Order: sequence, then structure tokens, then C-alpha cells
Amino acid sequence: MTLKRLGLPVSSEEIENMAQSLADEYKEFTSRELSPDWLVIYIDAKEIDVKSGGKVKKMVILSGIGVNMEGKKELLGSIVFEGRETLSCWREFFLDLKNRGVTRVLLFVTDNFSGLTKLIQGLFPLSMHQLCTVHLIRNGKLHLSKEEFVWFKERIEAIEKADDFDTAYTEFMEMVEKLKSKHPHFSKHLKTRAEAYVTFTKFPKEIRSRIKSTNASENLHKELEKIRINSGGYFQSKKILYAKWFVLIKRLMSTRWKKPEPRFKACLNKLHAMFYETFEQDIENLNTEKTVYALTQNS
Repeated sequence: MTLKRLGLPVSSEEIENMAQSLADEYKEFTSRELSPDWLVIYIDAKEIDVKSGGKVKKMVILSGIGVNMEGKKELLGSIVFEGRETLSCWREFFLDLKNRGVTRVLLFVTDNFSGLTKLIQGLFPLSMHQLCTVHLIRNGKLHLSKEEFVWFKERIEAIEKADDFDTAYTEFMEMVEKLKSKHPHFSKHLKTRAEAYVTFTKFPKEIRSRIKSTNASENLHKELEKIRINSGGYFQSKKILYAKWFVLIKRLMSTRWKKPEPRFKACLNKLHAMFYETFEQDIENLNTEKTVYALTQNS
């Protein structure tokens, strides 16, 4: 590990104990009880190589970053699975969040992994869902000619500047219609997901650039990728993975994530208004239940 490579006077046993302690702390952290209310949750999956049973195996880590009601970022959880990303893995991830207390989420930001939209709708029916526009542009590059892609990218960038959701949705559907004759399958794909691609335009302009893509969660996984490369191309065990991952998370918690994200902070009042409008009935029912419970306890 790093301490040993630096030539510091630390024994292998001490390094092993440190790694175990960090891994245990990480597991406790990622099983902690969570606040019920969140403004945004970004999710992302990352393939990683981890040594297990004497072999380096392909695994996937699923992570969720939340923006709390104060505008601060938190790692809500990470789960590692052997093999590749699957919908059943994501179901387990979301159920873990719910079991740990997550109840109301104003917006989920995800990529377009098959089945995610229905999964989120089933578990969090009142939440809004934004599909990553960076992935959308990458997808366009795969389906369109060079000239068509230039036009497509320009249209997406123009839609992102729309004053409101209705305008953005109308412009998006006009773009889809123009693609229909030459690219019917791609057009159909866009049409069925149109609302989710422009959901971010329902939000204040101050934070649209922060919620139109999964960059928040992807950038975190890019840091993990750097750690993998510096570890020799793979993690020597799950324990080492958890230990190094948690060192990164702790550093973020004590630096960038310690204070509210400036753009979220600038429009917290607007976001809170959107949140309470979305979950008004749910919150009222909860308050009623608490009042009834208090009365029964006092009687």
C-alpha cells in the first residue's frame, strides 16, 4: 500500500489492520440511517477489477450521491457486485436506500440503463427523473452522421437554454420529428424518453447545469479509477477497495462537501418550495400521524 511504497516504518500487519479498520468504518458509514428528504440523488455504476479467490475479477460498484436539504453533498451508499451492471443490482441498491430511511427525493439523475425509469417510478412514484444529457449527446454521435450530429448537438444545447419546461419539451419533440424519417429507431427512443431528458428545465436556471447530467457521480467514480490505476490496475481485495474508497470519501467530506454547493445554496428557497409542493400531501399525512401518536401517548 501507499505507506509501504513510501518506505515508512510500518509493518505489513499494521497496514493490514489499518485497511481492516477503514473497511469496517466504510461499511458502518454506508449502512447508517439516512434522512428521509433529499433534493437530488445522482446514481452511477462503474466497472472495476478486484482480486478475489486468487483471481482478478470484473465487478461493478453502484454509488449514489445525494444533495441534502441544505444543499450539501453526501455519499448515500455504494454496493459492489461481482459481474456486470444489472437491474436487479439497482433494485437492491434502491431498496437499501429506502430501508435506511430515504422517503422523499425531489429528483433522481441517472443514465439511460434499461429498466431504471420504471424501477424509480415504482419505488419513488412522486419523484422527478432526469436522464443524463451528456449520455444523450454521446448516444447521438453513435447514431448520426457527422453533419447530423453537429446539428443534433446544437439543438440539444439550444433546448438546454429554454426558459421553461413546456418550451424545452416542444423543441425536443420538434427535433425528434425531424430525425424520424432517416432514423426511426433512434427517434422512437428519444420520443419515449422526451420528458425525462428535459425535466431539468423545471428547475431554477441557477442549478440546471448541475442536474442535467450524472457528472457528479461519474466524477467521483473517475477518482476511484485513478486509485485503481495507482494500485497496479486492480484492487488487491474488496477490503482494500473499501479502505481506499473511504479515504477518498472522508477527504471530500472534510473539504468540498463540507459546505453547501454554491449554486444549490443560491436557490434553496425555490428548491424547498418545489419539494414541499411535490410532497405536500405526503408530509401532511406524516404530520397527522405524528399528532395522533402524540395524543395517544399523552392520554
